[in-house]
Amino acid sequence: MTFDQVQQFVSVVGVPAAILALLFFFLWRIGRWLGPRADRIIQNHVDFLSHSEDNQTKQTATLAQQSELIGKTVRALAEFTDAAESALDRETDEAKVFLEKARDELKPG
Repeated sequence: MTFDQVQQFVSVVGVPAAILALLFFFLWRIGRWLGPRADRIIQNHVDFLSHSEDNQTKQTATLAQQSELIGKTVRALAEFTDAAESALDRETDEAKVFLEKARDELKPG
């Protein structure tokens, strides 16, 4: 578009409409430039969310296992405490039973 054509366009439609047309033209150009980049950004974000979901699932499973192990440890410590108490009271047979329960509690699987 030459300067004369621009001047004629502005005189026909007016300055505000010409500025608005120019703004729309620039927005259209920016949109065409951003379009392919936005597709990549959106795809990368979807991949990120999928990866995050997988990690969250693994973390939940790990936390459940840790919670189970903590529960076993607490129960075994309670058995050890009972065994120590029985040993201090010179009840060795009862202490052996508590120790055996603690060992059973701490066995893997």
